Amino acid sequence: MRKKYDILRGIGILLVILGHLSLRTQYHRIVAYSFHMPLFFIISGYFTKDRTFKETIKKELNKSIKIAYIFVILDIIIYLLKTDVWEIKEILKIFLIFNGSLINSPIWFLFTLSACKAIYSLIGKPKKAIYLMFITTTMFCIFNFNKILPEYWLFNTIVVMPFYLTGVMFKEKKILDEVDNKGNGWLFIFTFILILIALFNGYTDLNVHINGKSYLLFYITGVIGTLCCKSLSNLISESNNFIIKMLEKMGKNSLMILVTHYYLCRGLFPKIFEKFNLLNYQYNVIVEFVLTIGLFVLYYIAFIILEKYKKNKLLNIK
Repeated sequence: MRKKYDILRGIGILLVILGHLSLRTQYHRIVAYSFHMPLFFIISGYFTKDRTFKETIKKELNKSIKIAYIFVILDIIIYLLKTDVWEIKEILKIFLIFNGSLINSPIWFLFTLSACKAIYSLIGKPKKAIYLMFITTTMFCIFNFNKILPEYWLFNTIVVMPFYLTGVMFKEKKILDEVDNKGNGWLFIFTFILILIALFNGYTDLNVHINGKSYLLFYITGVIGTLCCKSLSNLISESNNFIIKMLEKMGKNSLMILVTHYYLCRGLFPKIFEKFNLLNYQYNVIVEFVLTIGLFVLYYIAFIILEKYKKNKLLNIK
């Protein structure tokens, strides 16, 4: 079962990379953005564990927040190196993850997810409290009140909470596991429906509170997309070829990819295109897909090398 969910995360992080190599006006990015981040919040809710508020805060500080601030400090160092006149205001913005000169913007996910887990730990197990929180946050966004909030990871919690709590409610009914028993015939129909709704709704983005035409449609595509990807992961998990192994490996290391890929997609690659006068090709669909697959393969090789190094190091210690 773990393999299927690793593949599911692998599919999700593949779409994240593709999205960050694309323009928001491109159809494939519109479709990918309609569900790829909701997918991660739904999975996180599905695997959430019942902990006290204190236990949750301690765990998140020791893991997600610690990792995030390693890259926040890296961003501050980059800012100091490339800027002649240092502004304390900009440094504070980076440190507080409040736009500014922050390069690695995807780390908002770690802070927002930690906030979701903390809020859930306060709600506790009562179903009524979970349903009330789900309905309240969903209605808040359906009426577009989220658009008046600043684009900040703490306020993103309101926008993503319906997806996170959907994962929690799915867990109770084991819905993602039940997808495996429904067969794969419905996958193609629902994928077609997903594409139609996503393109009709338009561009969406959890981080900057863009709901498309309707947050309700955004929510629907988020759920349908997650279920379709889960069905796809089940369909291909029985195979043992290189692509499946790569997706599984990427899924296991999706957190590391999340916090590092942006330096390449929005930092290194654009500079290469500019230096070699290839700007006309930068947002070519074929180039985007080639770069996505190429970066995926490079990550796979890097993780294989890292695992071998760790294994050899342990053998030497013994």
